[in-house]
Amino acid sequence: MKKFFISTALIMTVSAGAALSIYASNNYDEGKTNTSPSPAAHHEVNTDKEMKITDVDNPNNPYVTPSVELSEEDIKRGQESVDSIINPFGTFNKVAKKDSSISEEETVDNLDDVTADTKQILHYGNYFVKSES
Repeated sequence: MKKFFISTALIMTVSAGAALSIYASNNYDEGKTNTSPSPAAHHEVNTDKEMKITDVDNPNNPYVTPSVELSEEDIKRGQESVDSIINPFGTFNKVAKKDSSISEEETVDNLDDVTADTKQILHYGNYFVKSES
């Protein structure tokens, strides 16, 4: 049994060393690219000697896309097309009509008013009932 634990520990040590070596070699490219997970957080990203991206406001920066302006109609359509609401108090799934077995005290019409006792939500004309999970 002692040999088994020693063998297992040795294999895990060698595997961890190999994994660290591979990780270190993949994340250390001298001068080619900046491999940080968030290139937009830096002021300068060198992708090649010919191409230099120096600012997140640069329209040629491939890591940043322009913002999109949503109309009020787009926002309303998005809010109406919600299939479920997930919050710390549970998951509320969209139903075709109001569940009459749920009392008015257990129904809210504002997402800020949801509590642990809430069983039904009225949101933009749609009813959402708490799932039993």
